[in-house]
Amino acid sequence: MMPDRTKCELAHLYFNPKTHKHSIPVRPIENKILRPIFDDKCKDTTIIDSASLITEFSKYNNNGLLKPATLFCTFDIRNLYTMLSQEQALNSLMKFISAYGYRKVKGISIDTIKKLASIVLKENVFAYGKKLYRQTAGNAMGSSLTLTLANIFMSKCQKNIAEEQTKIEEFYGRYIDDIFMTWNRFEEELRK
Repeated sequence: MMPDRTKCELAHLYFNPKTHKHSIPVRPIENKILRPIFDDKCKDTTIIDSASLITEFSKYNNNGLLKPATLFCTFDIRNLYTMLSQEQALNSLMKFISAYGYRKVKGISIDTIKKLASIVLKENVFAYGKKLYRQTAGNAMGSSLTLTLANIFMSKCQKNIAEEQTKIEEFYGRYIDDIFMTWNRFEEELRK
């Protein structure tokens, strides 16, 4: 499964036209608006790379929490991008932004952010067999916005388990759809 360089192309950059300005300049639709908020608000449970996992797990160990019987648990959310509907992604985004009291982000209203995110999600097209298709279900893999929306969705889903892990001084971390945690209770309780 080696990519054929003659058939590959770079990702496309999408723009939002500023129709109210002379000569209609464009603003790129980037993920630099939402991702910093997610990174700030969810930094305690987010693993950004293998080095951050090692650092956090070292803290767990240095606090004397690693025991001979500690279980290491990993699990994966299957098909996160495709099983998360476009509406669920947008609703999660709106709830996330509202939960932290934002009315605007970098001068952009929440309503405008929702509309722009909706365009990116619902007007996503791809080529297959010399035909263009619009993605109507799930969300596009490889989109930086989709990555942030999946993370926001997962941050809500993980809230209870992350809080429980913190209460019992266990480690919990998530990298997109991969979760790593420790457990020092009975295995049967973990399975429940």
